[in-house]
Amino acid sequence: MQSGLLIGWQQEKEELKGEVCRLQEELAESRAEREELEARSRALNDRLCQSVSPSLSLSLRVEGEQREWKRKVREGREREARQALLIHRLQNKVWEYRDRCQHLDVQLQDNHTQLLNTERRIRDERSDSLESTLIRLEEEQQRSVGLADTNALLREQLSQSEQANQALREDLQKLTSDWTRAVEEAERREDDWRRERECLSGLEDQQQARLLSVWRTVVALRRHCHTVKTSADTHTHTHTHTHTHTHTHTHTHTHTHTHTHTHTHTN
Repeated sequence: MQSGLLIGWQQEKEELKGEVCRLQEELAESRAEREELEARSRALNDRLCQSVSPSLSLSLRVEGEQREWKRKVREGREREARQALLIHRLQNKVWEYRDRCQHLDVQLQDNHTQLLNTERRIRDERSDSLESTLIRLEEEQQRSVGLADTNALLREQLSQSEQANQALREDLQKLTSDWTRAVEEAERREDDWRRERECLSGLEDQQQARLLSVWRTVVALRRHCHTVKTSADTHTHTHTHTHTHTHTHTHTHTHTHTHTHTHTHTN
């Protein structure tokens, strides 16, 4: 913004200089014309003084020259008045321009001072920033060295972990293989135990059937013995009859016992 104002004032200054030069040239021309008119007027006055009885033509010519001289003098005065007014206006503009230039000089001086202060502050900040940056750079370098050492340590630990993982994988594979074999062996033994239980269950059923048959035989024998005893007590009055009956009963019991033994052996 300040640079734009400066450019505008410089352009206005150049225009004012050009207008002043043009006015000076016009003033110089006006002075020359006035001097010429004054010279001609003096010459005419001299002629009038020298010629006491001029002719009519000379009088008319002199009168015309005087009118022309008066007209030019009037125009010169009017021109001088306009030029004086213009000069006055130009002087006012010059004074205004001077005031503005002084104000701009003060403002430029203030801006220059402010710029110097800003440059000094920026330079100080840059110096502080550079020092801080160097400190941070050194810290980052130290941190980088520490990270490099940590990275190397972690790589070594990673290598050891990979070796340990490989050993664990091998152990796991071995354990898996052993477990698979153990499971297969357990399944095989379970099948054997199941078949053995089935066989034992069949044998137990057969044994129970045999025991039941024997028990039934024993019960039948007890009943028969009781019947025989009862018959013996009832028919004690006849010894011969009792002897015959007992012999028959003994024979029957022997036959029954033989039959029971044969049945048990067959089962």
